[in-house]
Amino acid sequence: MPAAGPTACPFVLTREPDSRARSFLQPRPPPPNDDLDLDRVLQAWVVGLTGLPGSLVRPRWQPAPPPMPDQGVNWCAIGVLSQKPDDNNWTGHDPNADGGLGNTRSQRNEEIEALASFYGPAAGGYAGLVRDNSQVDQNGDTLDPYGVAFVGAGEIRIVPDLVNQIWVRRADISLSLRRQINRTYAIRTLLDAPLLVADDQRAATPPPTPAGILPTG
Repeated sequence: MPAAGPTACPFVLTREPDSRARSFLQPRPPPPNDDLDLDRVLQAWVVGLTGLPGSLVRPRWQPAPPPMPDQGVNWCAIGVLSQKPDDNNWTGHDPNADGGLGNTRSQRNEEIEALASFYGPAAGGYAGLVRDNSQVDQNGDTLDPYGVAFVGAGEIRIVPDLVNQIWVRRADISLSLRRQINRTYAIRTLLDAPLLVADDQRAATPPPTPAGILPTG
């Protein structure tokens, strides 16, 4: 007996599906900045806060990391450590969207924890610049186009690294941020649906008496 083939997928996968087709729904673009893109947003922000050259403020994890600068050079590595969502997201339906077809929007807030590690003879000083300059409203506003808001900075921890038998000064500072993630789904407004109305009178009709049993009362 030939082996059974794979079961056909019961979902109809189309390029831009909506709720009228039996398919998975993907949110409408643009997606939020995540992964290396989010690291780049924070990298540009730290460049502005510290005045360091852009080439010396680097995303912490890169596919092909560049060589580490010399011991006497001040530089920074920045990266996201965690993204903690709120317990529940908010969803709302707009029946007038998409030319009256309707869509549903999902909104969720999340907390972002990032770590900035400064290296070099002035590592602690640059970490202090990030801590204090991030409190200036105008500097925090530069994150607005990305839907990110600065919340606060943690303590500065001095954690030197031993590189090639030489201690390199290093200062770590954690950064707390929040952002709102909005996604839109093509869930169309339900305009009509076939309904089957049950006859309530049938519930009041007693069941028939089985043969051979006399009714009581």
